[in-house]
Amino acid sequence: MNRAYLQQGLRFLIILLVQVLILKRINVGSGDFNYFHLFLFPLCLLLLPYNMPKIGAILLGFISGLMLDLFYDTPGINAACSVLLTFIRPVIHLWLEPRGGYTMNASPTIRSMGNRWFISYAAIGMGIYILSFFSLQAFSFVFILSILLKSIFSFILSFILILIYMYVLQPEN
Repeated sequence: MNRAYLQQGLRFLIILLVQVLILKRINVGSGDFNYFHLFLFPLCLLLLPYNMPKIGAILLGFISGLMLDLFYDTPGINAACSVLLTFIRPVIHLWLEPRGGYTMNASPTIRSMGNRWFISYAAIGMGIYILSFFSLQAFSFVFILSILLKSIFSFILSFILILIYMYVLQPEN
């Protein structure tokens, strides 16, 4: 088996376990001001290699999202958000494509693409995931203020967590 795929699978499993066993239990808000939720899991989907077939990425996003839904008691919400993120990921790649193009067997990391590109890429992807998560969770425009507050605060904390992960562990592929 290819070493890169083994590393991807191990990273996927570790991030999923950290999300389920640690981040789920962290409660930053209190009382009525419970707008902080930590998301590290979408990083797994964002770091998939460029050359991964779209249908394979969508299927992987769906299955891993369902596994996350089992632990979070969110019937299908993480699965839907994961499918959305993996579906729109190639479009984000097109928007941010550098002049020289991409190295197709690489993953979109800070090391391979640089700080500015990765921060833009991760911000767009995380924004889509988090906004869709809270929109599907509330499922009504009546809660638009709550959706926006949860999305903004959760995005800030989650993005800081992702940057810490990327700078400390510096995954290659």
